[in-house]
Amino acid sequence: MVDRIYGLKNNFIELIGKKISDRGIERIDVQEMGMLVDMVKDLAEAEEKCWEAEYYKSVASAMEQSSGYSQGSMGYQQPSGYQNARMGYMRPSGHTELMKPLKEALRTASPEEREHIINELKALV
Repeated sequence: MVDRIYGLKNNFIELIGKKISDRGIERIDVQEMGMLVDMVKDLAEAEEKCWEAEYYKSVASAMEQSSGYSQGSMGYQQPSGYQNARMGYMRPSGHTELMKPLKEALRTASPEEREHIINELKALV
């Protein structure tokens, strides 16, 4: 899906460039150009949302595949065998178990996805 949106967006960008080079900037149809630019903007936003969805899907998948965690009540994850943990909390060494799927997601991500993941993490801190 992302590839199709990306291709469409680039086709519209090429069309805009062609129209400007054919007619000259002084003779472009402003209304038509505005509609083309709006389509590029809308496709760019759709592309971004698809990348975001892929990112969250890969992080969720990596977290599900990581060992040592079981789904607690109300959706909180708790280390398995750690019955006395308060919901949502884990022992101090638990962060290393969370890092495994994150490192895998970063390793397999495209440069754009990697930058997005890093920015999301910075926003959390």
